Amino acid sequence: MLSSMIRQRPLFAEHHCWFVLVGTLDLLLTKVILSLGGRELNPLADLVLRQFDTPGLAALKYSTIIIVVLTCERVGRAHARAGRRLALTAVGISAVPVLVGGSQLINFGLVAITTR
Repeated sequence: MLSSMIRQRPLFAEHHCWFVLVGTLDLLLTKVILSLGGRELNPLADLVLRQFDTPGLAALKYSTIIIVVLTCERVGRAHARAGRRLALTAVGISAVPVLVGGSQLINFGLVAITTR
């Protein structure tokens, strides 16, 4: 089942590219925020981070991405509209921590600039 799905052209390739991009940005912003004294708010990610550091966090992030992409494809093969909606929702939900983290960094930068 999985091997046949992998051989087929992806239904939502553009959504998946955005999902990978947003997930990567999340990972990078998390690393920057942690280096500035911030903390990981996701309890599972925090546990993985404490146990396995950045490689563990990256493995968790990309494993999750693979599972979500495969799930969207499987759902999409049975119900195209539901699969597309799921893929779009995954991108949207994943963008939230990126937007929050980015705004925190902007705010941190503005505070650092004004306190010089």
